[in-house]
Amino acid sequence: MPTAPADAAPSSLAASLPWLLRLRFALFLGLLLAYAGAWCALGLRVPVAPVLCVFALALGSVPAMAACRRRLPLPQLVAAGLVFDALLLFALLGLSGGPANPFTALFLVLVTLAAMLLRPAFAWTMVALCAALFALLFKFHLPLIAHGMPAPCCQEGEDGLSFHLYGMWVAFVAVAACVAAFVSRMADAVRAREAQLGEAHEKANRFAALAALSAGAAHEIASPLSTIAVAAKEMERAAEGEFREDAKLIRAEVDRCRAILDGMNPGEGGAADAAQVGNVCAALTARFGAALVCDMGQGAEQARLPMGAADAQRMLGNLVKNAVQAGGASPVRLTAQLADDRLRLLIEDAGPGMDGATLARAGEPFFTTKEPGQGMGLGLFVARLLAERAGGTLTLDSAPGRGTRAALEFPA
Repeated sequence: MPTAPADAAPSSLAASLPWLLRLRFALFLGLLLAYAGAWCALGLRVPVAPVLCVFALALGSVPAMAACRRRLPLPQLVAAGLVFDALLLFALLGLSGGPANPFTALFLVLVTLAAMLLRPAFAWTMVALCAALFALLFKFHLPLIAHGMPAPCCQEGEDGLSFHLYGMWVAFVAVAACVAAFVSRMADAVRAREAQLGEAHEKANRFAALAALSAGAAHEIASPLSTIAVAAKEMERAAEGEFREDAKLIRAEVDRCRAILDGMNPGEGGAADAAQVGNVCAALTARFGAALVCDMGQGAEQARLPMGAADAQRMLGNLVKNAVQAGGASPVRLTAQLADDRLRLLIEDAGPGMDGATLARAGEPFFTTKEPGQGMGLGLFVARLLAERAGGTLTLDSAPGRGTRAALEFPA
């Protein structure tokens, strides 16, 4: 029995197992009723005892699979069930006409289930297994008996079974391969989408946690900080010498604490006063001076960002500030491009760049490569949160020796 590779989404399999068991039960129960109807209405005859044994095994395997749920890994359990079903179907078809039995199409159901629930490698294994079992039916089968005589579709002439039946096998292999390829690709796309949604959900949770932390910290710490700042100012006025320097240090540390609280605040959101790109770039140029060069593409200057001016300046300001600090003497270039109803903003520096390990962690809250006191590791994190909250994306491209490029993209 082939084994299935580990599936990438065991939770998906866990959710699929109950309906898979119900589907198996309904499938074989439906077959049993179809055989009974053909027996009564069409006069078709099959070996009763062997056929009933096959149905008993099929229906009995449903509770057996449920009982093995906690003993076997889910991918192996589902793979074993599908292989067992293929063998049962082979036995059932072999006892009732072989390749002439119209229910040979049920092999495709097994291929489809394998492609949907398990890895593509096992889906192709099921294609090979079902094609081989279908081919064996040409050699090992009992003909359908109708009114005491072999049914016309099951009679063998001088050249054996008709070319039509062999053509059915060729068509089955082709359709099974197409089903496996298409459904496997679709299942991979669904898994990738689920992974993206999970990542987005995780980012949303991080955003909510940061917002809650910011609100709580601002509420609990702002008042004591104000009191400390007033007291330190009075001490600075009254003290002399070393004590005056200590008072200045206290005020400086209070200002630093306030800056940390401000850095943790990701803004209020909303795009009622959507910011114009040209105005935001003008404000950044006034802030950073010659360290920033803005390049407005055709139509980009009049484009509007889906956020307020304060959030836009903060988002771009964080990125430009990082680039200025990394770029040294070389100016940072901010390029705005408008094309295909998409607004793209590029912030590029000529700094030393980041290696793969640093780039992978860039944007994590409180992760920074700057010297102590130069940064808190929140600027890039907040910039990404603001971009994603407005329906945009932020991507980083960097390598040692060629600087860093931050790319923001929004619907225009």
